[in-house]
Amino acid sequence: MKEKQHSENLNNTKSYRQESKEKAKEKSDQEFHALLSKMIVSRLERNYFANNIGAKMETIKYQKAIVSLLVSEQHLNPNGTVHGGVLMTLADTAAGSCMLYIGQPTATIDLSYRFLKPVFSGDLIAAKARVIQSGKSFIVVDVNLYVIDQSEYSNIANLIDVPTENLDQKLIGTATASFFRRDRYLPELPPEILDLADQFVQEYIAKKSK
Repeated sequence: MKEKQHSENLNNTKSYRQESKEKAKEKSDQEFHALLSKMIVSRLERNYFANNIGAKMETIKYQKAIVSLLVSEQHLNPNGTVHGGVLMTLADTAAGSCMLYIGQPTATIDLSYRFLKPVFSGDLIAAKARVIQSGKSFIVVDVNLYVIDQSEYSNIANLIDVPTENLDQKLIGTATASFFRRDRYLPELPPEILDLADQFVQEYIAKKSK
């Protein structure tokens, strides 16, 4: 009888511990997802300058991002082509969006841009960024800017998986940006978390589009 009672007590204890672990994990996950959502909303809503010129976040994945811009007259210089500062802003915004996987604030150290082709009012630009070097203190991002045919790519986010060589004819500029990691000891966000981030971004974009 005592052995049976003892066995039941052990089972109850194990069950209680397991339930406590599950509750703790659920709470931890909820807090983490809340933090992740806050980071993404901050990236999407508090990037005031980029938002004011009409830059639109299309997708954020692990060490990758795409930002788009539909060119209008407000983006043009006196020659009737897109102002260089607009293109550099778009490149910097796309490169900076890649930094989400760092899980902490980063600062742009430098940005170099090569102008390859003129861009005109009515063109749709997609800035495709990817991390090419991720060190303990510095991160380097490569950005390609393309003029995209909307009828050919109805969902610009899909460009994230299109090989670069398939887009060469649409290339209008390239850029390289370097970022400083403020806390080299903080761990990066794992790739699977960025999948959740991208899902959140897509849901956010869908809500804003309504």
